[in-house]
Amino acid sequence: MNRVATIIFLCLLASAAHATFEIQDPANQIIDELDKEQAEKADQQRDAAEYSAMLPTYQAGNTTCSAFVTFKELNSRHYQESLDWMQGFIQGARYRQAGPEGVPEHSVNLDASAVSAWTVGYCLEYPQNELIQAAGVFIEEYSVTN
Repeated sequence: MNRVATIIFLCLLASAAHATFEIQDPANQIIDELDKEQAEKADQQRDAAEYSAMLPTYQAGNTTCSAFVTFKELNSRHYQESLDWMQGFIQGARYRQAGPEGVPEHSVNLDASAVSAWTVGYCLEYPQNELIQAAGVFIEEYSVTN
């Protein structure tokens, strides 16, 4: 009788135990991390786009050189806006280059006609470039430290 009871007990015990296993795929974790990174990048790009939309003067820096020359030929208000942007960008970069010592007195005032003439010359040579690129070249050529 003990033997029968023991067998019945073991059968009941064995059938009641259900083993559950959850196997996690390590690739899912990597994919989740990549998705999170992509979402963060998309958020950053959206934030940058929203920020640049709030800065209408920055748009002039994206003007192509060929458009700048056309604006000048048409005497368009966009020409003056683009030229003002160029001068402001260059002046800001000069102050940053100078550091705590300040900008030398001879380089404080930018002659608009000289900047315009230089920019038109650059833009005729590189019509596909944008004004931001032209400004960068101007700053390198006419650095405060030169």
